Amino acid sequence: MCPYTTISMDNKTFRILSFESNNFLAGDFLRICIQEAERIRTLIREKGIGHYYVTNVLFGEWKSPEELVNWVYWILKVAYTSESLMFGKFIKNKLETTQRKKSQIISPCRFISIRETVGRPDWQLLDEEFSKILSNSKPSLQDVLYQKYGRTTDDLLSCDSEEAFNYMIEKSSQYIND
Repeated sequence: MCPYTTISMDNKTFRILSFESNNFLAGDFLRICIQEAERIRTLIREKGIGHYYVTNVLFGEWKSPEELVNWVYWILKVAYTSESLMFGKFIKNKLETTQRKKSQIISPCRFISIRETVGRPDWQLLDEEFSKILSNSKPSLQDVLYQKYGRTTDDLLSCDSEEAFNYMIEKSSQYIND
């Protein structure tokens, strides 16, 4: 088990959200992840860093689960890395590695992990660009989705989930080659 998970469980700052419904759409998954990122961001702003806030959002069977996880992960990473948040993407039975090619465990299920960054050990997992962003990160009062994608968080959370998902994919694509 991840040492951050153990600490957050001890601190009672660990959550698991699970969605198995056949009617659950990709946009619904993104919406839940954004809501959790905003929740953790608010907690960090109010209580400070070091509480090991972690939420794992598990999801059921989709036709293209890896593609879904990759897009949601990328959208969150682009928007929230400068806000002291880190994200992990895990595909059932697939070995994931960090950007610095360090192996992680093979996951027994599909999920996105959302957690606060806790300093230097986190920075060493990432490539240089994201390490630099994380080392200078702190939660702001700004609407990060508006800053990165041009629509407010409230707007994206209140519109049709698939419309929001497609919009975010289109807008986040511009950061792939940046």
